[in-house]
This record gives sequence, C-alpha cells and structure tokens, in this order.
Amino acid sequence: MLITTALIFSACNPFSASEKSGSGIAEDGLEIFFSEHVERERSETTPAELKLLMRMSTKKIMPCMNYQISFRLSDYGRKPRVRDIRLLSYGLPGQMCLTALGPAIGKVDFDRHKGSYRLLIRDGDLKDSFDLEITDEYVRVVPDAATFTRATHDVYYRRPENSFYFVCGTTNDMGHLCDDFHHKMKGELTVSEFTFPDDGWIPYPEKSSGNHYNHPTRYYTYDNVEQFHRAGELLEQFTHDEIGDKQGISLSIMNWIDEGYRSWQMQSR
Repeated sequence: MLITTALIFSACNPFSASEKSGSGIAEDGLEIFFSEHVERERSETTPAELKLLMRMSTKKIMPCMNYQISFRLSDYGRKPRVRDIRLLSYGLPGQMCLTALGPAIGKVDFDRHKGSYRLLIRDGDLKDSFDLEITDEYVRVVPDAATFTRATHDVYYRRPENSFYFVCGTTNDMGHLCDDFHHKMKGELTVSEFTFPDDGWIPYPEKSSGNHYNHPTRYYTYDNVEQFHRAGELLEQFTHDEIGDKQGISLSIMNWIDEGYRSWQMQSR
C-alpha cells in the first residue's frame, strides 16, 4: 500500500516534468541529521513529548536563512519498510527573506517509526539509499548507495527518558565547584550517573563553553521527576552558599524535555 504526502509546498503530479528534472539540490549535495525536539501542547496538563526528526540541509548556502526544501514523502513496503523522499525544489515559503545566509532546510517526521527501514532520497533521476535502524536508544545510518547525500554521523543517540545533564563552567581557580556540586547531588538525591558511547552524536552538550574552565558534562537519570526538581533546589542553595556574586561561573542542569535550572538566574534572587 502506497501512502503519499506532500510537505512544505503544494503537491504536484507524481510524474510531473519538474520531478523528472529534479530540484538541483544534488548538484551541490545534501546532508541529513537526526535529532529529537520537544513538543508541548498548550494545555499545562498535557506532558511534553519528544519528536524524532530527520533534518535535510543543502550544501549550497542560500541568500536567506529561511529557504525551505519542498519534497514528496512516500511510505510503502514491509520487508524492508521504505521511506521514499523525492526532492522537488527549494525556495522561500513566503515573500519575507530573513537576511542571514544559510542552507535550505527540510524536516521529515520519524517520530512513530521504529525498526529497520530503507531510506531513499531522489532528485530527478538520481537516487541515494540508506539502511536505517531506529530504536529507543539510537538511530543508526548505513549508506547503501549514496552519491549526493551524506549523513553527518553514523549513529545518533537519543535522549534517555528521565535523564538530565549537568554543565559547569568556571574561572580557572574555581573549577572545584563542578565536582563539589556533583558530589552534593550524588549524596542527597536518588540519581544514577551514566555515559554515552563515543561512537556517535550525543544529544546533550559535551562540555560548557565560554568560560576559562569548561568541565565535561555529566549525565544522570532519575526514577521520579521530583528528584530533578530537588536538584534545582540544591543548585539554588549551592549558588547562594558557594557562588554568591562571583562572576564567570555558570552551573546549569537541564532534563530530557528541556526543563532546567541555571545558577546565573539564581544569583539575582
């Protein structure tokens, strides 16, 4: 059974002349990248959800940063299941140009897709193919026959449910604060520290940036969200007791659905 959906711009005849001639994107190349994004409903009682997306971006840099890729998506087959993307064109979705340079972008929803897939990306008569393995932990991308499309990584790790990360940057003489707060959380909270494998893209920052001393990020999981909120309370207490009005020090914790606490916002309280 064939399911066809037109995205970004209006649909065309499946075998129109424009599709046969291609979008021109293949001439300069295309990059694909998998990541999760938080989606929240307007209702506060509805929990936030993570959505898995594949981002396509042109190698060619456009004169406006809001250029978009128009494409047609088809899902079919069983063994293997196939996601077939036909590139149609690229351009501005409206008349307004956001005056900064950037690639044209297209996003494909992979939220409810798990298991093994064959990914096809077509531009005119050209066709690239990849084998995808999608699990709760990662997305693995294996090129089968790819000439104009490149995945930025072989493996994309996903955000573990009920996880959070601790980012710490300080002045050169205050680096001990990073370990001090880590030990405080481990001593007063029910959390487990973990690490990501080093063979793929990590969905959280790997270290702080912009400070004289940038400590590697630490990652944790919790059984109950109250433990994360309690970590926020500990950070506020730690900020008042150990940081005070000192400058150049930034500690923050952020969880898997982008809820967070930041020391520099607590200094003014």
